[in-house]
Amino acid sequence: MFGNVANGLYQTALAIREQEGLDVHLYLDQRDGPTTRPESDDPSLADGYPDWIHVGRYLTLKTVLAPWTSQLVAELSRYDLLLVSGFGPVYAQWTGRPWCFYTSGDDLTVIPFPLRFWRVQPRLRTRLGLLGMGIWQRRGARRATEIWTQRFLPFQAALERLGVDPSRIADLYLPIVFDAERFKRGSGMPSDPDGPAARLRAEGGFVVFHPSRLILDDRPTMRETGQWKGNDKLLRGFAALAARRPDLRPLLAMPDRSESPGVAEAKALIAELGVGHRVRWLIPSDPRGFRRSELLELYAAADVVPDDFGVGWFGSVVIEALSMGVPVLSYLDEEIMLQLYPSHPVVVAREAEEIEAALERLADDPAERKRLGAEGRRWVIEHHSHAALARRFTHEARRVLSAATQEV
Repeated sequence: MFGNVANGLYQTALAIREQEGLDVHLYLDQRDGPTTRPESDDPSLADGYPDWIHVGRYLTLKTVLAPWTSQLVAELSRYDLLLVSGFGPVYAQWTGRPWCFYTSGDDLTVIPFPLRFWRVQPRLRTRLGLLGMGIWQRRGARRATEIWTQRFLPFQAALERLGVDPSRIADLYLPIVFDAERFKRGSGMPSDPDGPAARLRAEGGFVVFHPSRLILDDRPTMRETGQWKGNDKLLRGFAALAARRPDLRPLLAMPDRSESPGVAEAKALIAELGVGHRVRWLIPSDPRGFRRSELLELYAAADVVPDDFGVGWFGSVVIEALSMGVPVLSYLDEEIMLQLYPSHPVVVAREAEEIEAALERLADDPAERKRLGAEGRRWVIEHHSHAALARRFTHEARRVLSAATQEV
């Protein structure tokens, strides 16, 4: 496996090794950020990885231009089957092995289209690097043995734009794998009496924790690819509630991090709305963001976690918060969600007025918050835990490998 977006492949590999006993190996680039390293989930791994996790300098300027020269290609060529996300397709296509592209988000909706996002990157060197990477990502997406993706609109629009042969798109849904046993209340989470979580509990009556990236840019391209998150709707809804219900002592907490491109825009809107005194910016030790293990106390301090009010899909924030037993407020495409799950526990709202009303209902009803939190944790265990998914991933991997072997 390669392309450990939000530790998704690490958790998948861990689950399969634990539950099915297969020899799964994970490859990481040495420059991966804090949220894509296994120690983000398990701090003990900062002292060293087990022998099935490999780290190398795989993504370089040379391998962006000529990916077949990367040592990663030689390494991955030793395995029976590959599962890749992120930049994985750039390299997997040169291995001569069957491989599946497990899409995570912008690896399908953004990276293959560098010219559409040319102006987002201010540095010419970065633009040129992404141009080269995008060309190979586009080629790779069209050559995957199978693409494992989701039915949400950004994924489907990207596949259509790329012209991917429908026979390569698997008719299945494999949810994000998550360690629900590690991420639960009372799981030995760190406790800092002077830390941000303690301060939130002391200052706020009704604590709203919004850990999602801030992307307020709603140009059509950003909407189509799912990058736009509609955070401004949350800010407006929260500001309206804070003005109308000061008795709730609402407090909105958000990470101030470099990988959240809309921070400056959000701060300007908060000042315009006159609600700065009810907002707390949390500063991570790494400017790129908090590790997942560092978020545990912050989730536990929250009364509600709003996520994404953009295009109607969801990712790791929803699963993390629900696993911690915290109610989640977000916009989801209900039609697609009910194709994927028999039900879901997320409180759905889209516009600022709906968000304000939902926040008020949750603030006034602690029993409902407790009920939603318990339901959310059960949902994560049933649909996203190691035990729920290891066998499914293994079954699909064996199916793909068997079909590829028969073709040869």
